[in-house]
Amino acid sequence: MPCLVCLNVVTDDELVAEDDFFVSVSEHDHRKFLPATSADVFRNADRLQEAVRDWEQGRGRKNVWEKLSKASRVSYHPDGLLYDAELRVFLDPCEQIMFDGMHVLFSNGLCVSLKRAWPFSAL
Repeated sequence: MPCLVCLNVVTDDELVAEDDFFVSVSEHDHRKFLPATSADVFRNADRLQEAVRDWEQGRGRKNVWEKLSKASRVSYHPDGLLYDAELRVFLDPCEQIMFDGMHVLFSNGLCVSLKRAWPFSAL
């Protein structure tokens, strides 16, 4: 998923074809994008932390939490801000996020989307 603040925007065309909830990152109608809330981000972080702990205790598989991390756009860092219950009252990830030009344009960003949409990209 390309954006922490969108619930349903993905780069996986198969997922878009399988489930109407998801829209492609190359979708032109921004009204189809569903905004995420900070509660969504925290919920995803909690789910990821639980999956990692399950794996560490031998109850889960590593690929489960790796896929969850990729799908939720959240990385697991046990000492990170998203995982500190006391600091969460001061955080609003969806309002405090910063996008840098390198990632917006190049790292699965606009340039990648344009390349995917270009009619000659398969050549």
